[in-house]
Amino acid sequence: MNDTELKYILERIDPSIECRVTSFTRFKHEEDDELYDVWKVETPDASFVLKCANECEFEAYKSFFEANPCYAPKLFGTTAYDGKSFILIEYIDGENLVRCRRESLRAALDALIKMQSDYWENAEFASCCQSFDKALAHCQNRAKYLFDAELERVYAEFLRIYQEIPRTLCHNDLLPFNVIVENEKRAAFIDWEVCGILPYPASLARLLAHGADDGSSMFEIVGSDREFAIRHYYDGLLAEKGIGYEEYRRTLAYFMFYEYCEWVYVGNRFDATDGDNYKRYFKLAKAAAELLLQKT
Repeated sequence: MNDTELKYILERIDPSIECRVTSFTRFKHEEDDELYDVWKVETPDASFVLKCANECEFEAYKSFFEANPCYAPKLFGTTAYDGKSFILIEYIDGENLVRCRRESLRAALDALIKMQSDYWENAEFASCCQSFDKALAHCQNRAKYLFDAELERVYAEFLRIYQEIPRTLCHNDLLPFNVIVENEKRAAFIDWEVCGILPYPASLARLLAHGADDGSSMFEIVGSDREFAIRHYYDGLLAEKGIGYEEYRRTLAYFMFYEYCEWVYVGNRFDATDGDNYKRYFKLAKAAAELLLQKT
């Protein structure tokens, strides 16, 4: 997509911004440096993000984020062009959590707590974006590719828990590079392609499960910060919901196990069991499964 097309899209959203544009810069995926359909839009006095959004993210901004909550970039407008949906949102000048620091982590947790408190057990928006049934089907499909009796036994219990615990708004892909923290104070979440009203631990587990402090992961988090996050989230959200701490820790352990099984699934399904990710996550999944089975 060239600059002329981008300016045309911007004009449809907000002509006052389009006429002041000085440059477009296309973003790259954090995982593989591939370009994707998101651009930084610069003007003399402000910056914005123009994104070609999938159906789920477009709906999220029109429903969950219509009032511009602090935990999502502010929405300036939407339009359709060439059969695609576009959103113009706030550009947040901050850092992600790939190299996690305590104060930035605290800001992210506070944003998560606020968001999930806003939508706790919300039936009105249950059908928005990714439905529970669609998310559950995705989880069930992963179970078919574990190829290990112990993992399958623990995964079956995870699926039972997944269907029974309280639900709230979950980003559902809250990896550390999808969190932007501004001045270690305000945190906002980006890339809402799979969000929905889903089991409450999904976002926290994904945020924490893939970090390590030994250089074995692209995400860095020390163990003391992980423990801080687990407790801070409980104290800020779950304590007042009548959920016991030990019950919460056990539930979270199952959701962390689910995260470890992601690369087990990928390795087995796509014949990539020789890869480093498979080896690392198979070991993590087995260790988590053994601990959970001991407590059963």
